[in-house]
Amino acid sequence: FKRHEKLGTRYIHLDTSDTNNAFAIALRTIPQDSTGVAHILEHTTLCGSKRYPVKDPFFHMLKRSLNTFMNAMTSADWTCYPFSTQNEQDYDNLLNVYVDSVFFPELKELDFRQEGHRLELITKRMKEDIDNDNKILLERKGVVYNEMKGKMSDPSDLFAMHTDKNVFSDTIYQHNFGGDPEVIPQLTHKQLKEFHAKYYHPSNAVFYSYGDLQPCLRQLHELVLSKFSPLDSLRDIDDSITLQPYYESPVKHIACEGPPDAFLGEPDRQTRMCMTWLCNRVDDVEDTIGLMVLSQLLLNGPNAPFYQQMIATGMGYSFTTNTDVIQ
Repeated sequence: FKRHEKLGTRYIHLDTSDTNNAFAIALRTIPQDSTGVAHILEHTTLCGSKRYPVKDPFFHMLKRSLNTFMNAMTSADWTCYPFSTQNEQDYDNLLNVYVDSVFFPELKELDFRQEGHRLELITKRMKEDIDNDNKILLERKGVVYNEMKGKMSDPSDLFAMHTDKNVFSDTIYQHNFGGDPEVIPQLTHKQLKEFHAKYYHPSNAVFYSYGDLQPCLRQLHELVLSKFSPLDSLRDIDDSITLQPYYESPVKHIACEGPPDAFLGEPDRQTRMCMTWLCNRVDDVEDTIGLMVLSQLLLNGPNAPFYQQMIATGMGYSFTTNTDVIQ
C-alpha cells in the first residue's frame, strides 16, 4: 500500500504469481439526484481523451488488445475502471488508454448527447392518414437513457429500486444512481463536466494492481500524478456520506405500481411484497456473515420455516432472500 504524499492518491498492489495481471481505477462518485450523472460520465469518458482523440478508443482496444477483461462500472457511491491481461505490452497499452480516458477525457457535447440523452426527429407513417402524409415526431434517445429505460421496465429491477428509495430515504442511496429515465433529461453537459472536475481527481482515486508484474508507480506518476498540482488536493469538497439512521418504529406500508413480467404470465398473480430490515453497517463483517447464515437457516430450502409457511401452504408460489450491504 502506498499513498502519494502531496496528492493523497492511494495505490494498492497485490503481488502474486498469477500471470493474469489486473489494474483498476476507483473513484468515489456521489450523486445528489437520479439524473444518472455518474453513469453517463462513465460512458462519456471512454469516448475520446487528450492523448487518444479518436472516437471510442475503449472499443478499439476491446477489439485490438489481448485483454482477458475490460469494463467500466458505476455503483451507488463509486465508479470503477478495471482491466486484466496476460501480456505485458498489452498491459502498458491499456494502462495508458485507461488513465488518459479517466483523468483527461474530451467530454464533447456530442458524445454526451450520444451516451446520455438527446431528442431525435423521426418520421412516423400514421395508419389512419389516407393522404400518406408524414408526421414529424420527437423521440428521446441515448445509450444510458435507453439502457435505464429497459432496466426500469423490468419488474424485479423496479421493485428493488423502490425498496432502496424507501429504506434509505435520508441518504444518497435513495437515488437511482444509474439514472431514472424520467429524470435523465434534466442533466446538462455543463453539469456532467462539473461532476468530472469535482470527483475525477487523483486525490479522490484509488489505484489497484494485481499479478506478477511490477507495480506501475512510475507510469502512473508520469501519466497522471505529475500533471496535477499539490494545491489541487486541497479542494473544498464535501464527499462525506450520511448514513441512514435506524428507525424508531416500523415504517408505514408503501405500495408502488409496476409492469408485469411477460415471461411469468397471469399478471393478476404477480403481486410482489417484501419486508426489509435496516441492519448493520457495511464494515461490520461479523454481523453481515451472521445475517447471511441466519437468512439461509430460516428461509432457504424446502425444510426452512419460511418455505413451509409460504410455499407449502400455497400462500405464494415463489420467493427470494437477500442480505445486501449498501451503507
